[in-house]
Amino acid sequence: MKKITGYLFSLWCVVPVSWDNLFENILNSMYPLQEVGSELSEIAVENLYTDLYSIYQKPLDVNTLTRQQLGQLPFLTQQNIEELLAYIYVNHGMLSLGELQLVNSMDNNTVNLLYPFLVVGNSIDNEKTIIDNKASNEILLDLHYPFSSALRYKFSKGSVKLGIVTQRDRDEKFADFISPYFQWGNSGCVDNVVVGNYRISFGRGLLANQGFGIVKTMPGQVRQQNAGGIKPHSSTTEYDYLSGVAAVFRFGCQKLYVACSHTMIDATLNKQNCISSFKEDGYHRTALEKSKKHNVAQYYSVVHLQREHEGVNFGATASFLKFDHPMMGKVYKSSALALKGPLFNGSIDFLVNRPQYSLSGECAMSKIPGLKNSDDLSIASIVIFSLKTGDNSSIRIMPRYYSKNYYSKFAGGFAQNDINNEFGLYTGYNLQRKQLNINAYADFFSSKDILGADINLNGSLKTDAGVGSASIKARYKGGDKTLRLRMDWRWTAGDFFEYRTMFHVCHFFPDGNSLQSGFALQQNISYTASNFSLDLMASVFSTDSYYSRISMYQKGMLYSYNFYSYYGTGASLALLGNFKLDSLIKRLSLRIKIGSTCKLDNKPVYKADLQLQYKF
Repeated sequence: MKKITGYLFSLWCVVPVSWDNLFENILNSMYPLQEVGSELSEIAVENLYTDLYSIYQKPLDVNTLTRQQLGQLPFLTQQNIEELLAYIYVNHGMLSLGELQLVNSMDNNTVNLLYPFLVVGNSIDNEKTIIDNKASNEILLDLHYPFSSALRYKFSKGSVKLGIVTQRDRDEKFADFISPYFQWGNSGCVDNVVVGNYRISFGRGLLANQGFGIVKTMPGQVRQQNAGGIKPHSSTTEYDYLSGVAAVFRFGCQKLYVACSHTMIDATLNKQNCISSFKEDGYHRTALEKSKKHNVAQYYSVVHLQREHEGVNFGATASFLKFDHPMMGKVYKSSALALKGPLFNGSIDFLVNRPQYSLSGECAMSKIPGLKNSDDLSIASIVIFSLKTGDNSSIRIMPRYYSKNYYSKFAGGFAQNDINNEFGLYTGYNLQRKQLNINAYADFFSSKDILGADINLNGSLKTDAGVGSASIKARYKGGDKTLRLRMDWRWTAGDFFEYRTMFHVCHFFPDGNSLQSGFALQQNISYTASNFSLDLMASVFSTDSYYSRISMYQKGMLYSYNFYSYYGTGASLALLGNFKLDSLIKRLSLRIKIGSTCKLDNKPVYKADLQLQYKF
């Protein structure tokens, strides 16, 4: 009976037609109406893209899944993870991925997102096979005219992965940035080892988070635990990574994370030879920019101990940071004198997951030499409480407090600005049904001694004709008021065409000044066939100022996230093509994007991107 059920449900699974559509659907699921554009940094989204694309290329065997593996998929709730693992345990595995529909907490949308990341050993799904034990190579040439170029190579076989990324900006020498990495693990007590460039994430991110954090939109908060741990840095981003060695050791329910790094970074030095700011744009074109390249050595060590047992997780982290130049107080937003010695950070975090509720939090401390009360510790803390109020609804409460002098260079947790000088209280509500999804939140905060509030209400409705969404967001901060309205409609025509219409309006009320408004309308048309796909994206926009700008998403190249901010008056047009060139060379693909943005007061700006990808 189970086998027959698996076959039947397999016919009901609707799989996204391409990686582009899949990633876009994930963002839409986690961050309604592209709230990600205003709540997350570009590097955070690019990291998410890279991590998920790696799993997409080599899916996970559903019958050997672990909590850690499922934690890498941020669109899954903790309830989804627990019920999926319980289903696999009780039924002694799955015969088909169609059985995902039998997991109580998973709706059709969640199943559609999860399906491409999983396979079944000896699966009845003929199009998906286990390939972990086979060696695979990928070469990707990436050209962005007139800005930059990059070359990526990636090799993987079983638990061994290695790669190198080279990047060059316009007017720079060849391979201005080189990022190598080697990863190995799953052998005895050694869970993971990374040599080269890597990223770290622990707890709620108050001490270290170079991955993907919590945002305000309720669906985007399902990732209670930073599952990143230690991962290779395979991005072209030239900052926010570590160079050295990192390892994860497993001893029963305990995990020990150890990382040591010596990273050369870019910084601006003042006349006293102190670090006055960090340079994070990656440009080394002019003589001044070249003089700042890798002019400061950064030494960083971190140890994280984690224990996880039956839905209860405790962790403790300690880190050491030192530069070979003193750091001015304004860099780490403290009233202290220059930081001449090392900086010590420590934190404890916890996570309790139960079917009806979850409770997590972190308390971090930093010790900055030079403060008036040198024996005092600066503190940052956050508590996250989530409660199911029904079969399809939940609420979330997040109080937070970050003291004025708290500093951790790699912090990236939930905050209005930096993890520094802020107090806030967030409350949110989420209702999910088969066809209706409603999210609402209110966040009241005092950031850098400025009072503010964010209030947001959005909803989406699925019908046979398509999916419609609407959102209204109001913000008050220091006397300035902003009101944004977003509407989105997606529908398909036949088996090949998909249409998407987005309309955004912004009203900005500066304190004591006249109203500034703006709007943008974007129409996307997608055509997908067996060997190629085409996307046409056209936009018109008009805003009174930069403060009433409109942000909209466009599909783009692999390993990149395209979120454009429009201001002024003008129009934008882009065409994206993705072609499989198997007739020339097997497993060779070509991706081309050309576009132009025209403003009334400026000359047209033309862009052209090209990618050649070869897998073998």
